[in-house]
Amino acid sequence: LRCICIDLKGSGYSSKICDDHMAPFDQSMLLSEFIRRLDLWNFVLVGHSMGGAISLISLFNESIRERVAALILLDSAGLLQKLPQFIDDLTATSPNSPLVRFAREDLLASMVLHQAYFDKNKVTDAIIGEYASVLLQDNAKECLICAARQIAIANMRSFVENVRRIEIPAVIIWGANDQIIPVEDAWRFREDLHQAEL
Repeated sequence: LRCICIDLKGSGYSSKICDDHMAPFDQSMLLSEFIRRLDLWNFVLVGHSMGGAISLISLFNESIRERVAALILLDSAGLLQKLPQFIDDLTATSPNSPLVRFAREDLLASMVLHQAYFDKNKVTDAIIGEYASVLLQDNAKECLICAARQIAIANMRSFVENVRRIEIPAVIIWGANDQIIPVEDAWRFREDLHQAEL
């Protein structure tokens, strides 16, 4: 079994290039190029949260879709009717704001994690520390804000129409108490992906 985990542009430990090309469509182009360069075939594509939307967009391209054996979506973004509160907060913030530049990374991580987790007892110091260590990198907070500002799917009708054309086996996994993306979106994806199990 081979597992490849990708840090999206500006996220995790990838390069922190904060530009105007961090939207889901731009990230999907990078994912598609990654798949081509490694010449991946007959693999399972797994997308979590925004990674789900990016995975779906990459599958709109038939040359990528034919390489993928199955799809797994975990609490996938893409159908968001309303942006999560922490995304709204980030988009209202300037990357040059002293609040961003001098804020403690562990406090920022804790704030977002407490919004995201249903069971607050699961937000441990170790988890906060992991997220904070990512935010300590140069330009990490700036890239987070830049990506948040570009998070919207440009054409929702086109997105849904293209999702309905994806004819590969899929599994949709969702938390019943998801605090960021409502479980109703899981049922909508189940309707649109004809070969999906929820």
